[in-house]
Amino acid sequence: MAVGFYLYLQAPEGMLLYTPVAHKPAHYTPSFQIGFFVAAVAQIALYSSLCLLALLLSKRETLRKAVSLLAVSCVLLGCALLPESWWALASP
Repeated sequence: MAVGFYLYLQAPEGMLLYTPVAHKPAHYTPSFQIGFFVAAVAQIALYSSLCLLALLLSKRETLRKAVSLLAVSCVLLGCALLPESWWALASP
C-alpha cells in the first residue's frame, strides 16, 4: 500500500501508460493501482523464492509461513487487478 500511496502522491491525476492518439482524450490509469500491482508482483516473487529456498533446505516451519505469505500476496494481486471503475470509488 505504501508504494501505491507514494505513486499517488507523485501523480494524483493518474499515469499515462501509452502514447495517446492525436485529437483524442488521454486515459489515465490510477497511480495507486499501478503501485499496488507492482508491489504485489514483487512480494509474490520474493515469497516464491523464499518457498523454494525453504523447500531446498527442508525447513518445514519456514515453508509453511512462506506459503501463507505467498497466498496473501496472491490475494493482493487479485485486488490489484480489479476494474478501474472499482478503484475510482475509493479515489478522492
